[in-house]
Amino acid sequence: MNKQRYILLVLAIMFSGFFSFSQTLSGTVIDEFSKQPIPGVVVELPELQKGIVTDENGVFVFDVIPKGDFKLQISSFGYKSVILSCNTDKSKKIEIAISPTLIETEKIVISGGNFSSAHSNAVKVDMVKISDLKTTGNLSGFLDNISGVDIISQGLGVTKPVIRGLSGTNILMLNNGFRLENYQFSEHHPFLVDEIGTDRVEVIKGPASLLYGSDAVGGVINMIAEKPAPIGKFNADYNASYFSNTNGILQNIGIKSSTEKFMWGFRAGLISHQDFYDANKNQVKNSRFNRYLAKAFFIFNAKNAVFKLNYEFSKSLLGMPNEEAITLVNNNLYKNEIWYQNLNNNLITSQNTYFLNKIRLKANFSYQNNKRGLVVKEDVYGVKMFLQNVTYETKMEYSKESFSIISGFQGNYAVNKNLEGAVNKIMPDYSSNTNALFTLLKYNFADKFNLQSGIRYEISNIKIKAQDYHEIFNETKKFDYENFSGSIGATYNPIHELNFRINFASAYRMPNIAELTQFGVHELRFEQGNLDLKSQRSFEGDFSAHFHSKKILFDFALFYNKIDNYIYLSPTNDTTADGYEIFKHIQNNADLYGFETGVEVYPIKTLDIKGTYSYIIGKQNKEYLPFIPHNKLKINANLILGDLLFAKNINFGISSIYAFEQNKVSEEEEISPEYFLLNANLNFNVFINKQQISIQFAGTNLLNTLYVDHLSELKENGYYDMGRNFVISLKIPIEN
Repeated sequence: MNKQRYILLVLAIMFSGFFSFSQTLSGTVIDEFSKQPIPGVVVELPELQKGIVTDENGVFVFDVIPKGDFKLQISSFGYKSVILSCNTDKSKKIEIAISPTLIETEKIVISGGNFSSAHSNAVKVDMVKISDLKTTGNLSGFLDNISGVDIISQGLGVTKPVIRGLSGTNILMLNNGFRLENYQFSEHHPFLVDEIGTDRVEVIKGPASLLYGSDAVGGVINMIAEKPAPIGKFNADYNASYFSNTNGILQNIGIKSSTEKFMWGFRAGLISHQDFYDANKNQVKNSRFNRYLAKAFFIFNAKNAVFKLNYEFSKSLLGMPNEEAITLVNNNLYKNEIWYQNLNNNLITSQNTYFLNKIRLKANFSYQNNKRGLVVKEDVYGVKMFLQNVTYETKMEYSKESFSIISGFQGNYAVNKNLEGAVNKIMPDYSSNTNALFTLLKYNFADKFNLQSGIRYEISNIKIKAQDYHEIFNETKKFDYENFSGSIGATYNPIHELNFRINFASAYRMPNIAELTQFGVHELRFEQGNLDLKSQRSFEGDFSAHFHSKKILFDFALFYNKIDNYIYLSPTNDTTADGYEIFKHIQNNADLYGFETGVEVYPIKTLDIKGTYSYIIGKQNKEYLPFIPHNKLKINANLILGDLLFAKNINFGISSIYAFEQNKVSEEEEISPEYFLLNANLNFNVFINKQQISIQFAGTNLLNTLYVDHLSELKENGYYDMGRNFVISLKIPIEN
């Protein structure tokens, strides 16, 4: 399809949303046993970005609702979350009965293809709410509670996720469904995400190329933005945290407002840390980092369509505790002075959904630019690059009773340019273009058995113009890739409390530009690309089981991932004239397998105890893969203490991590000893003239354990991970 026809199609879809009719949806939420109405229940239509709170009579009313089938989510503290399918053309007023429970069981997720119950997806999607996590100000805080997910770190600011042993461009990071491009080809280049303005994180473990394309070999992490204010409300909030170990400060302020048709919001914040200290009170020099950000969104609900525009800006200054910086840094300030990454990122997204009874038409677009500079010392840049990225997607979703189909077209265009004023180039100027077609089918049998299957075809090309980057590039180079992927899976619910899931999926990853072209010193080694690399191909089987009752929840997941042409950086026997050891990108077959399990119990109404364990092995031929995390046992206990004097809704939690010795390591790695960490937190609310203030006290590594995680990049410089750290946080919400 040429560009003119594509633009005309998009415009036709957009204007179709204004020439159709809308409905009203109303109802009452009651207690299943007492039959009494429940005030203060949150009722949401996630596809429309709409939420409302029931009044004192348990009543809710949505005006301006398109015709069609929608998912309705009802949630209230102390009650079981309910997900209903409702047809707005038929349902004029509904009554919803919810029952008391201690364990939250069912959630709506969007990362499995569309808005659906997590239990009905053949692809397992784990979800955590940011409000349930301790304040950290970096990526690790989002993911600590998800079994099978770990972090490669080089201090607080430089963190990269690992899902079941895979990281880097084997993991796809999304911002509200849009892929992030932040030069993430190396463990030293972080994704630019944080907790500020984030509602929840959804994680797909395992291949997900069917829906998201190249790079989703190990899984997908989708950062979902905060929800709009409830209809008819104006909300504001101020949040602040102080971190004792780094004298760190996190602050942000947000405002948002909603009517039936218009919703908007704005948030701005900053995070600033000095260098951190290990348990021996040794300063990890140049681990300081600073981040400034601003976010805004605008949503318009037409009669039969929803339009959302989102903008995000961030500026990150990330210190690099490398060998040279260690010898030069002789202070501990917030200010970055030498050897730091200066990253500026802008992201604009447009999400547009059109409701035509049983059909959803979606047209989504994004533009992102990322300016990356490596500042060696004042006004001296080692690297200066500018990456621009455009993504576009149109897809159709058709649902009828127990059947649904999603078909779509996706594309991505990126251009990278080296800027003037830098000493080195670590990659050439290039452009890349990717386009794909995909289809996903879902079918439900008798409300117990869900079948899900799909296929994707993608073509990609990379063009490197002739330049003086290296003699290899005296002439233009082109790389073309063609890939198929697919999946088939099913869920089975013999009873409501029991769920089985099985899925087989194939995924791919074309080589990234660094793996193809890199030629120079990076950190303490000389890294060399390989122009002959092929696309990786992954084949994974997953099986999981889930059971819950009123007081217990159990999860178990088993996986085996076979990767053909796995790309990795391997040492050679050669060194440069300057004495740097030469590493080269090569390929081999690899296997990753293991399991995750967890249990959550409520021995008494006010006590919640949760434990998880993850086990993983990664091999290529008979050798172990690098960067495979410790096997870890995590235990969390949370006690609801109620009210005491001026403190209301007191919660006390304690958590621990036991990391087993990692002795299954690659030839280039050393064995990492076991370690044990103990953390705790205390949360409560106070009221001053009816104004609520939420306060949290938290402590991490309370025993001041001297340890280094196997995925820490600091150990090559002789540093340990962070010692004891106390955090005090407060949130002041204002609702009207």
